[in-house]
Amino acid sequence: MAVLCLMYHHTPSGQPETPWDVPLEDLRATIDRMLDAGVTFIDLKQARDPDRLAEGLHVAVTFDDGHRTNAAAFEFLAGRSIRPAAFIVRDWSRDRPEYMPGSMIAEFAEICDFGAHGATHTGMTYLDGRALEAELSGSRHYLEDILGRTADTMALPGGKSNRRVFKAARNAGYRLVCTSVENINTSASFRINRVCISQVSGTAAPITYAAASPAFWRRKRLRSAAVSLSTAVLGEAGHGLATSLAKALAACATGRI
Repeated sequence: MAVLCLMYHHTPSGQPETPWDVPLEDLRATIDRMLDAGVTFIDLKQARDPDRLAEGLHVAVTFDDGHRTNAAAFEFLAGRSIRPAAFIVRDWSRDRPEYMPGSMIAEFAEICDFGAHGATHTGMTYLDGRALEAELSGSRHYLEDILGRTADTMALPGGKSNRRVFKAARNAGYRLVCTSVENINTSASFRINRVCISQVSGTAAPITYAAASPAFWRRKRLRSAAVSLSTAVLGEAGHGLATSLAKALAACATGRI
């Protein structure tokens, strides 16, 4: 049993504006192709424990940041009996018109599970104890006030994490943390690995991922580890170099260089 968790961001109805955007039509086409191929979709709560699922690969769909454009994607997915999860940044939801306000979150809670994505979207590894606690609790309390129920899932802003962050998330009451580690999930865990779908990966990448071999995911893990290590050492300015290094290491692993 295995779970592939997809991570989307902005899903505009027109042309993409940034490398992270996936046009709504591309998302629709990809999901329909996967359904036609017999892929089974599940919600994020089911993804928490792959051991309880039937044999084969299962796919969960998530959205980070809470873009208004995601609303049309939620409606499309509901029409395909797919329940996504979306992670909300408190201050963006309150202050920026391009993100879902509380009223939209409440409206779409019937067809989407909402979780936290930080109060300000600050990388949590950069925060000291009190600031980290505020970042974790701020977005959670904001959602709970809107939804009238517990919000105990979250996604790490920018994928930034370490043991201290995971411990703080547990202490703050979270039961599930979504990462940006590009891998499938094969056992029950507090952490869920996710693959980012973007212009960089190719908007049809989920179709490839759903049919990928174990060797493919080993290369993905190698690349993700290299980027994380290099970025930690070099800082944000070194991310481009980290990505190039990761590609080179992955090529070495496959014998291409």
